[in-house]
Amino acid sequence: MARQVMIIGAGKQMMKDHVPVVLNTPDCEIVSVVEPDPKSLQHAAETIGCPVFASLEDALSYIKPDIAIVSVPHNQYWPILEILATNHIATLKEKPLSMNEEEGSQIVDLFARNNTYLQICVQRRFSDLYKISKELVERLGEVYSIYAEYNLDLLSLDKKALRWRSDKSIAGGGATLDLGYHTIDLLTYLLGMPDKVYAQLNYNSLPGDYTIDDSMKAMCTYRRGKINANLVVTLIYRSRGEVVKVFGREGYVSVENRGVSLHDRHHNLIETHSFSSKEHEVKNQFNYFLKKVDKRVSLGEQDILQDQLKNMRIIDAIYKSDSNNEIVRFI
Repeated sequence: MARQVMIIGAGKQMMKDHVPVVLNTPDCEIVSVVEPDPKSLQHAAETIGCPVFASLEDALSYIKPDIAIVSVPHNQYWPILEILATNHIATLKEKPLSMNEEEGSQIVDLFARNNTYLQICVQRRFSDLYKISKELVERLGEVYSIYAEYNLDLLSLDKKALRWRSDKSIAGGGATLDLGYHTIDLLTYLLGMPDKVYAQLNYNSLPGDYTIDDSMKAMCTYRRGKINANLVVTLIYRSRGEVVKVFGREGYVSVENRGVSLHDRHHNLIETHSFSSKEHEVKNQFNYFLKKVDKRVSLGEQDILQDQLKNMRIIDAIYKSDSNNEIVRFI
């Protein structure tokens, strides 16, 4: 019998990333779509060809699915997740975990109390590019430094251009919480929790009606000061791209433009790999989610979800560091 999937939020990211993967996954069937915006709801109905609803309550009165995939504005997640958890519907939720660490802990506790599986979308963990990158990093010997940069080249952050993502009360944050979440998760994936964080943010680099941070620079140390990491994330840089460089005693690994290379200490190229597409990341992530749901894995056994709480602790620390102009220490 096919797994019944409910789509909650029919925005661009959902329709571009998640819906095609579900439609092309054997034994999965989209049985309903929930979306309050009439235009987006109509587009989903025409694209997917299943019943559509303006409210989650109406959708659940029609059919209770096995799985829900959720992608809505960040301040709208809690009531949706509360209904899904109490109805024991396994949930794949777009990042971030939450607006802050306190809410994140409440979300995790909600699903744990209802013995229901929750997973956050952090597809870089399922990327062939970063899988190979992690393997190459292990050949560097003792790592001492990391540089990570993630840039967009948006011309305006005004509400007319960026819509709800320009409003901190809805999005929770910009360069740090929204765009930077994946890069912060990557560092957590590689290194765990930092020892301390110091950060500076920009809020008004461009004219326009927006309240989110448009740029973030953070310095962290890991493993009792043995590793330093510099993180730069901005929505308004001159070019779009992601760069990660990891330096160790035996050389360095460079990730850039869908490629990864290993160099020795003398800058000689040892090994290189390139990946033309990242579509497999969303597919691998969904397949992992299905396997965990089928095995009825508890939240306590899921390292990915526990790492999301670490991400929120780090993000809260970045905002606190900037606000108070102080170093935030974890140990």
